[in-house]
Amino acid sequence: MTRTMTRHVPRAASLRRGFTLIELLVVISIIAVLASLIMPAIMNARAAARRVQCANNIKQLAAATMNFTTGSNGRLPGAYGWYPVLDISVTPPVLYSNRRPRPWPVALLPFLDRNDLQRVVADGTLGMLATGGAIPHVEAFSCVVDENNFNQGGGLSYVGNGGYMFAPQFNNARLQNAWNNPFSSISVASNLRVSHSTGIFWAPDNGVAAGLVPTDLAGAPTPNFVKDPFRMSLDFVSAGDGNTNTILFGENIQGGDWSWNSNWNQGGSIFGVLVNNLAAVPNLLPIPGKLTLGSSVSFDQPLVIAGRLNKNLTAVQLSVPRPSSNHGDLINFAFCGGNVRAINMQVDPRVFARLVTPDGQRFDQMVLSDE
Repeated sequence: MTRTMTRHVPRAASLRRGFTLIELLVVISIIAVLASLIMPAIMNARAAARRVQCANNIKQLAAATMNFTTGSNGRLPGAYGWYPVLDISVTPPVLYSNRRPRPWPVALLPFLDRNDLQRVVADGTLGMLATGGAIPHVEAFSCVVDENNFNQGGGLSYVGNGGYMFAPQFNNARLQNAWNNPFSSISVASNLRVSHSTGIFWAPDNGVAAGLVPTDLAGAPTPNFVKDPFRMSLDFVSAGDGNTNTILFGENIQGGDWSWNSNWNQGGSIFGVLVNNLAAVPNLLPIPGKLTLGSSVSFDQPLVIAGRLNKNLTAVQLSVPRPSSNHGDLINFAFCGGNVRAINMQVDPRVFARLVTPDGQRFDQMVLSDE
């Protein structure tokens, strides 16, 4: 009898044609958790990169300023300078006898590899229709997160240190009536030395010395103009509070117009520290002034608080000459030594004021720590 051997072959497992709903939900939830963990880090990295890019821009401006001083016997650019204006109403066009003021960025153009723009300024055709009309955008002048100025014609995100300003006389974009800033209408000889110790950018004496009167676009004389022969220098700062301890430039997202092509827009090119008490600035008495900053009377008034860092970020452009940024709580500053540092907007206003004054220690300001 023959026994037939039967081989039992296991049946092939059925092929799976997809994920179950539970598996899909698990995978999606894992991806969502990972994304929630990773996205903040990515956003923080992007914000840090933009802040670094902004710091590079302002450092480039500081380097250009240092290069400027090498050809001007250590002197810094004025808050503005006098430049030709072309009269195209006659044939052939001629230069106006009254020159036009343009702010400190114009003086730095040759040191930012923009000699082409400097030549346009020098021949009086900047902003003229014959040269394209629009004011060009200069990359080094604007921050990538400054929506008011980035990639905008004439955009300027960085403002020069204009020193102390008397808040009750503050006049928005024009600034001529501020206390002892570069455009002050007050001229008291006994206060000049201490006044010059409160800021970096000052109005130049040239132009007026040549018999020229500043005018607006309509040709009307600019009011409250006072010439000041003082020219700030790095030697003055170094002999005072030190170049690395004194702010040169800061950010302002309400700044703008590096050429002042439309008007005197000082509020878009300089910043100041607002004070509301004459006891905290050089007083009008013929005695030595002091820069004592400990009084709450000076720093707790509404007018003064309005000028603090990052206050009123929705203000009209050119109208708020105080440092501000879109970098969260941090604002980039360049110092007279070429160093760049981010300062928190919550900094004590007395500490910040000491960083603004180039020679405050001689007038009773406390010395800052290196920490």
